[in-house]
Amino acid sequence: SNPVPVHVHHLRRRLEEAGVSIRIHTVRGIGYLLAEVDAAP
Repeated sequence: SNPVPVHVHHLRRRLEEAGVSIRIHTVRGIGYLLAEVDAAP
């Protein structure tokens, strides 16, 4: 078990449950990227 990916998984779930418009993307070989989700028009 890797503690960082597990923690990021929990953060992703909590952000989604809270309705926050930010997503965490995994960038292989780099780390993680926070990106704001575009609102639907």
